[in-house]
Amino acid sequence: MQTESRETTSAWWQSPTMWLVVGLTAAAVLASALTIWLATQSQDLIVDDAADAAGALAPAMKARNAVTDRNAVLDRQQKE
Repeated sequence: MQTESRETTSAWWQSPTMWLVVGLTAAAVLASALTIWLATQSQDLIVDDAADAAGALAPAMKARNAVTDRNAVLDRQQKE
């Protein structure tokens, strides 16, 4: 006696996994379009000397100088 196995197939639009993939992809495309639109519509803020005088840029300058110093030491070691 043979037993038949009937597979039930459903349409592609009824699969929740497909909607998850399509939904996440669409959300990423919309978010990138919004990001590009926001970047092109707003002007960049200009950092004036008052912010620098107040010390607001001190952490960034310290990090930049530390990286530059480390790179200079590595360059000297490689030349030796």
